[in-house]
Amino acid sequence: MAFLRIIIANANELGIEQVLDYFPKPFGRGWRCDRQAWKSYSKPEIHGAPGGDWCHYEVSPMFVDQPLTLIQQAFRRVFTELPQ
Repeated sequence: MAFLRIIIANANELGIEQVLDYFPKPFGRGWRCDRQAWKSYSKPEIHGAPGGDWCHYEVSPMFVDQPLTLIQQAFRRVFTELPQ
């Protein structure tokens, strides 16, 4: 959860457009950049939820088209240390 909070708090800097969390009941949840909020799904929206122990991240094509060094710098700024 600490990792997810960091990702969402820094979504713009990391180019994050969407995060799907497969764990929560009843059917997982999704965060999107256009609403800047989580939505808990009330019907099957993502295969493998609930109870999945993984997340799915979608990154902006404009972010990944940058030189690798700029992407690495963004992640180093956000993740000065990894959460426990």
